[in-house]
Amino acid sequence: MSDRIAITALLALLLAGETAASAAPLGDPMRPYYLGTSRTVTEAKTAWQVQSILISPERRIAVVNGKSLAVGDSIGNATVTAIEPYVVTIEHQGKQTQLLLTPKSVKTQAETP
Repeated sequence: MSDRIAITALLALLLAGETAASAAPLGDPMRPYYLGTSRTVTEAKTAWQVQSILISPERRIAVVNGKSLAVGDSIGNATVTAIEPYVVTIEHQGKQTQLLLTPKSVKTQAETP
């Protein structure tokens, strides 16, 4: 009889622990550092999607919706105001909007031996 009580108590503790553990959200260990760790990012649905960003000493180019753009260029009725390593800033209807290069598209230069 005491074995049955012990097993029942053990099962109750295991189930309670599983419920508590599943209630707390887990952080994503593969989350890129530039997105931060203390906030949840929800991607806004916009008419613009950044596919690529090229930054060199001579120029900064972003590919947005398949079109190569530099600072000052327009796409539709929006104007590119800044191009950074992971962000393209545009001005549309007097508002600044930051378009993130999606993390799965981020490319880095391989180290040479």
